[in-house]
Order: sequence, then structure tokens, then C-alpha cells
Amino acid sequence: MMGRQHAENPKALRSLVERQLALPVSRQVAAIAGTVRAEAAKRAGGDPAKTVAAVLGYGSCLRDVSPAEGLADFYVLLSDGAGVSSNPLSRLGCRVAPPNVYYAECTHEGQVLRSKYAVLPLSQFERWVSPSTLNPYFWARFAQPSALLWVQEGYEERVRGAVETAIITMLRSALPLAEGESEHQDLWLTALKATYGTELRSESEDRARHIMSTAPDWYDETARAVVGDDLPAALASLADRHWAKGQVDWKRRRFKGKILSVVRLIKAAFTFQGGADYLAWKIERHSGVAVELSDFERRHPILASVWLMPKLYLKGAFK
Repeated sequence: MMGRQHAENPKALRSLVERQLALPVSRQVAAIAGTVRAEAAKRAGGDPAKTVAAVLGYGSCLRDVSPAEGLADFYVLLSDGAGVSSNPLSRLGCRVAPPNVYYAECTHEGQVLRSKYAVLPLSQFERWVSPSTLNPYFWARFAQPSALLWVQEGYEERVRGAVETAIITMLRSALPLAEGESEHQDLWLTALKATYGTELRSESEDRARHIMSTAPDWYDETARAVVGDDLPAALASLADRHWAKGQVDWKRRRFKGKILSVVRLIKAAFTFQGGADYLAWKIERHSGVAVELSDFERRHPILASVWLMPKLYLKGAFK
């Protein structure tokens, strides 16, 4: 990992993160977050007030998409590894290729709200957002604005610290790719584009620009807090070996990231329970074609897609 792994202005970064995590969310997001917390604890066979350390919301549900129209995204951080699941295989899966991802929905004010939520221990989350973790899967997500929707007493400082670490890791890792840049938002754009390249489905630069347009002050101020007000000076301070190592690291991230994406996709076929119902709802909503699923198809949506996709195509569900 390149450069110094700290913020030039840690007090400013802390203030920004504290303010962002405390921002109010919609009643819809709060409602489905409560369901998610309860379901995660139930899966582990525990008390939500003890098993769950914190619930973080992130992504489009905080920007411009209602849980009634799409999927709200949450991370459920657990007080220990035993809380991942009462199933030993699920716990093993979370250790090998975190996180475990599940589907949840609830009815709120007459609307069905839908979400997917990731589950992993807080200690594991802290490791995966740190500079010691080459793959950006975690630190890229939580370097962007998130919301602390629930936290158990005694865990708030650790969660906030992990989010700060994610931002520092994201921006510091992008410096070796930012040669010649002078604007702080350009550094963010470079960082987002680079992390997209490590995913199985790479997003466009337009996607990165749209995300940044929803909170331009956040992206500018966090970059200034991490690298300082003078971006060219921060870039000039990198030693030659840091530039070279940074380029090599990003090649490794792209290679390993795509492999990890495949592993997580395969694992999701066994853990993303309920996701098939969401997809069926989505298809019917957009095409008018009703999708009736068997219990087997609900449990194994990826396997079932082998025969479901041709059948739905013939019915006109998609072109």
C-alpha cells in the first residue's frame, strides 16, 4: 500500500464522518433496517441487542432510490464471528469469502420494502477496510457516504474509526494513479474508476460522476482532509518506488478482485435466500409477466435460472 496511511487533517475527517453517519434517513430506510437487524440476529439465534454491533446503510438507498422501488443495501456488523449464522458452513463461508449476503423485506405504510444485507463480524470488517487488505471490495464501498442506522452501546467509536480507515485507504491507494491531477474530486473519480475495474461487472465513468454529484462537498472535503489542500504537492511527495508499486498493486487488485467476485457469486447462490422473490417481482413489475417460483427455485436461484431464463424469454419477460 502506497504512502502514509493517515489523514493530513484527522480532526476534519472525524468531523465529516461523524456528521455523515448521523444524518437522518427516510422512514422507509429506517423501517427495513429494523427488519434486517432482527433477521440477522434471528439467523444467528441471538438477541438483536447483543448479537448485532451496528447496522450501516450505504449506496443508492441513501441517494435517490426508495426501498419500494429497488433494493436498499445494508451491512450488519456483528459483535463476534459466532453471530454470522447458527450454521457452521455459513460461518466458514464468511471467513473465507466475506461477506454473507441475504435478502429481507417488510411492509411499511402499505408498501413492500426490499433489501439485501451483508453480514460479518465487526473485527473482520475492520481488517478488510484497512491498508493491509489489497482488495477494495469493502473499503471502496464505505469510503463513500454511509449512515449508521443502529449501534450497540460501546461500538460506535470502532465503527466510525473503520469508516475513516476506509476513506483513507481508498484515497491513499489512488494517489499513484493520479499523476497530473490538481482537483480533489478528480482523485475521487480516479479512485472509483480503479475500484470498478476490480469488480466482475465494471461500472462506467458516468456512474462514478453521478455518485459524486449526489454529495460533491463530501467528496471534496474528505479528499482535502486525507491528502491535504494541495493535491499536486501530495502527489509530488510520493517516492518513485511508491508510484511503481502502486501500479503493480492495482494490477493485482484487478486480477484478484475478479476471482473473488466469481467466488462470492457462487457463494451467494447458497446464501442469498429470498433474492429470487425480489427478481420475480422485478420481472413482473417491468414486463407484466408473472413468475411463479417453486421452493427449490427459491433456494437455488442461480441453478434454476438454467431453465427459467429460456421460459421467461418465450413469455416475453425480456428481449
